[in-house]
Amino acid sequence: MSSAHCKQRPRFLIPLFTRKLLKSELTKDGGPTTHTPALAGWRWSTRIAPGRKDREKDPLLHHKVKTFETQRRIYDEVTVASTVLLDEQRAASEIVRCVEACLRHKRPVYIEVPHDIVDREIPITGIAPAASENSDPHTLDAALSEILSLIRAAKKPVILAGVELARYRTAGLVVRMAERMNIPIAADLLSKSAVPENHPLYIGVYGGAMSSDEHVRNYVESADLVLMLGTFITDMSMGFYTAKLDRGRTVLATSERVNVRYHRYDSIQFRDFLESLSAAKITHKHFKHPNPHALPEPLKKTERSQKLTMVDVFRVLSLHLDERCCVVADIGDDIFGAVGIRSARQAQFIAPAYYMSMGFAVPASIGVAMATKKLRPYVLVGDGAFQMTGVEISTAVRIGQAAHRSRPRHTCVPRPPIVRSLAPLGMTDGETTTAPDRPGTGTKDKSCRARNILRRLPQSA
Repeated sequence: MSSAHCKQRPRFLIPLFTRKLLKSELTKDGGPTTHTPALAGWRWSTRIAPGRKDREKDPLLHHKVKTFETQRRIYDEVTVASTVLLDEQRAASEIVRCVEACLRHKRPVYIEVPHDIVDREIPITGIAPAASENSDPHTLDAALSEILSLIRAAKKPVILAGVELARYRTAGLVVRMAERMNIPIAADLLSKSAVPENHPLYIGVYGGAMSSDEHVRNYVESADLVLMLGTFITDMSMGFYTAKLDRGRTVLATSERVNVRYHRYDSIQFRDFLESLSAAKITHKHFKHPNPHALPEPLKKTERSQKLTMVDVFRVLSLHLDERCCVVADIGDDIFGAVGIRSARQAQFIAPAYYMSMGFAVPASIGVAMATKKLRPYVLVGDGAFQMTGVEISTAVRIGQAAHRSRPRHTCVPRPPIVRSLAPLGMTDGETTTAPDRPGTGTKDKSCRARNILRRLPQSA
């Protein structure tokens, strides 16, 4: 899932019949809702299933659940297309249909392959190309006319960039539009890092009471026009119902529809809408950044012997992030603390920000490292989540990765993932502890271990 997120391309999932497939992340991480299986790109799921002969007289086979159709029917609820390849004459067209649905909707699909058809030759001629979906020109013009009139009249507009900008690879288009119109950009928790967080127009993560800082929250909620482009309205992204956005001052455009205040426009393709909107001539807006000094500063000498807080951990981490890094956060303090992470150079960010699945981060870091060799994962994981999937570090070692150790020169592979568990450091939300002046001195408590771990990272960028 994290591999597909990094590449924004389909990925295969080939589990065992029924038992492993029903446990797979497609069923538990909100793929259909967020237009991505497991908040990480899109892929299709394939299994090697019982053959056509095996299905005769409905025998009892191991891992079978009720009937041979039960599993496909379950996956109909969490995929955009599904098929069982029982007929080799139609197999090619069914595969093409599912893959095209995967690419078009950016959602998972399900392909079931009986074992006795795997080596069969299938005809690949006569497959009709998928009909292209076009926007209704009159509907598109009407929506644009209403939106552009709102933008021209707005004195303080803001763009709330959503995760679909990454899914449909339109983030660059929106950033260029914002630059031409001089409109600031905010992200939500699900779309963090979808747009460059070091861009001068970027103001931070908005999520009501869960915003990255009060400057972002005040600016977005006081804006006279909020352009929500590719944004999903979820309890998490709206800060558990603490977001205060007036529907009469918002435009919500997704791949499914365009809502302009209290009006709804269907039959509009997302990319067509964004391209037409970005091409419009709009007078340069006045914008003053609400918090221009949001980037973290190195710890001062006087701070190194002061109490250690969660804020210190994320501050020190931010100093070491660049375009070659990817922060992978688990749920709890990890994801909420990482909301405010900013770096001088753009870093990627992955987290289960919709479904909030515990145990996501450690295995996700393996997918990140495998998908993009140039990215180095920084893993933030609590003690509970680490107990669930921390053993996957052994998988990282087996496939040629390794966890960061206390002495980097002992690491056997270049740019390994750095795994840090915050709770075992003896820190909880809001807790502060006093660290000794020198490693190995002072009281022997968890605060000493926490400070010593952070001392292994340089305190300046």
